[in-house]
Parts: sequence; structure tokens; C-alpha cells
Amino acid sequence: MRSENVTCPILIRVSSFSISPINHKEHWRDVYDIKFKKLTIATPKRDMSGTLKFDKLLNAAKKYTISTALKCEGSIDFINGMNLTHQPLVVRNLLTVKGWLTQSTEQSLLPQSTFLVLSNTRETIFIKTHKMLRIDVGNYYKNRALDNSGYASFADVTKISGTYTLGLAFLEKDQIKICSKFNTLITFKGLF
Repeated sequence: MRSENVTCPILIRVSSFSISPINHKEHWRDVYDIKFKKLTIATPKRDMSGTLKFDKLLNAAKKYTISTALKCEGSIDFINGMNLTHQPLVVRNLLTVKGWLTQSTEQSLLPQSTFLVLSNTRETIFIKTHKMLRIDVGNYYKNRALDNSGYASFADVTKISGTYTLGLAFLEKDQIKICSKFNTLITFKGLF
């Protein structure tokens, strides 16, 4: 016997099933014994931060002065493994972003730290990133210092919902400078 058309969203419920022979020794019987059993499924954790190492979401306005950067060069290459040609972007639970950022490729000005910026009319959220080697950037600009321009972020966004603009910012002394040229719309759907 094989079960088909079973749906398992948050509310687990059998919508239909079918009976068919799997050993092909007999084609059909008039009577079948069917037993249904209740399954206990663990509730998913709402907060995954204790399970995995995530980049931190910051309330930067309390700690830093925030302004607009005069110049930024770089790229948001991938969001959750997809390049930016796949839009509109919808994100649930986890946000992974990879790319590179400099204040100037010509002067090899690398930021102290790079941040993702999520903003809408209600709030601005900054997410720390970690450094990543980008030898391809150094090769393209024929400047080995730019090998260190890469960033990556892996963030738990289960508590974020709604449409935000994703951008980039960098830390310079005690100021976060937002790069105005990066604006990618993302809709966050929260948990599941």
C-alpha cells in the first residue's frame, strides 16, 4: 500500500490517500484493513540563534553616527544563492548575502567593517558581515589589496516580515556610512 496526495503544512492533515498493489502478485481485493496512527512531530525552534552561528543584527543608531557615503564601489553578488536577476526576491528564515565593497578601488580603500542595511519607512536594520577573500576582484582591478574586499553574511531573519530595501554600508571610525547606490527590494515572510 502506498500513500499519495498527503499534505503536510503547519497543520498536518491527510487530504486523501490511495491504495494500490506494490508487489503485483494480486491486483485488487474487496476488503482492506487500514490503521491510522497519530504522529508527534517536534515543533520547530522559533529562535535558531543558539543552533547556528549567525551574523548579528544591530541597533546601530544607539552606538554609531549614521550618514551617507560620498563614494562606494562594490556589488551584492548573491542573495540566498541567487544572483540579482531573479526578482522579486522573497526570503524566509535565513538571509545569506555575498559580495564585495570598497570605498575606492582606485585608492584601495577597504572598509573596517561592512554591513547589510535593511530599510523601509518604519525602520533601518544593520546586519554585520564577515570578511571573505575575493581574489577575482583583485585580479580584475590588478590590485592584490582588493582581494580583501569580500564580505558574506548569514543572518537569522525569522523575526523580520514585510518589504525592505537591501543595501550596503561600511564602518569608518565611529560612523556608519550608507552606500546609496545599492537598492534591492526583498520581501521577508518571517517564520515558515
